[in-house]
Amino acid sequence: MINKKPVMQFRYVPCAAILVKTVAREKIDELSLQELVKSITKEGVIEPLIVRRIAHNPNERYKQHEQHEKYELIVGKRRLLAARRAGCQEVPVCIADVEGVELLILALTENIQRQDLLPIEEAKGIQALMEHTKYWNGFSGDTH
Repeated sequence: MINKKPVMQFRYVPCAAILVKTVAREKIDELSLQELVKSITKEGVIEPLIVRRIAHNPNERYKQHEQHEKYELIVGKRRLLAARRAGCQEVPVCIADVEGVELLILALTENIQRQDLLPIEEAKGIQALMEHTKYWNGFSGDTH
């Protein structure tokens, strides 16, 4: 198991700068999403999303100008979709400095800890982790 905690930086970023590539959650209940839109319209996004920077050139990873930065969503798909529907221009994010297996573990662990993740979505996340690396020994999805 990786014991290193990812380095995270908090800030607000434009919703349009966040790309949704792959996330564990495939299906989102429309009614609960509409309720979240109402809440975000009234109160804003309370819990930050977790993203990582997408580098156009690996050598310039942290040298990009902030207005041109793009981010990949790791955690918070429902909040991002609801914020966009609510008309939010920016959302709070924690920018995680993670790649590879650390990224998969962070996304999978956060989603397993949520009660409404479907068993098939959990299984697909574990499968992605297994396919990405031989790292498996010691990982347990048991959150109880």
